[in-house]
Amino acid sequence: MKFLLFFLLVVVVPFAHAKMECHEMSRDFYTRKLSEATKFFISSKRFPIEKVNVIAGLDCGDHVYFEFEAKPESNNVGYHWEVRLEKLTGAMVIVDGI
Repeated sequence: MKFLLFFLLVVVVPFAHAKMECHEMSRDFYTRKLSEATKFFISSKRFPIEKVNVIAGLDCGDHVYFEFEAKPESNNVGYHWEVRLEKLTGAMVIVDGI
């Protein structure tokens, strides 16, 4: 039993933790997927696209985030969104009010 606990703590947990580690999205990935993320944001009708800045977000291994932030002249509390893109499936969701 102790061996199993040791195995889980030393071998399995570090790999599980590594998947959760996020880093800055690469410029190449951002360039390739920006159009898709922008179209998805527009289709959600959250906010006029001409009033937002799109910023490369984080790459968290199995998914990435694109940051949509209202431009300063239109910005208000909650006018920040993340478009989360699942790399494997291409599925996207929007996280409101970041």
